[in-house]
Amino acid sequence: MSASPTTRPAHLLSERLGVPCLELPGGHVPYLRQSEDFSATLTKILDGFPS
Repeated sequence: MSASPTTRPAHLLSERLGVPCLELPGGHVPYLRQSEDFSATLTKILDGFPS
């Protein structure tokens, strides 16, 4: 998986843990900059977890 220098640690950690590294829209403060896109994406991710 290709990653920028700023996201590379997260990608390496996810690879070592065997879990996907998911990216959310919006940059540094996604809940402020793209709140609708951020919340929709986060909801989809969280819906995938067992309750």
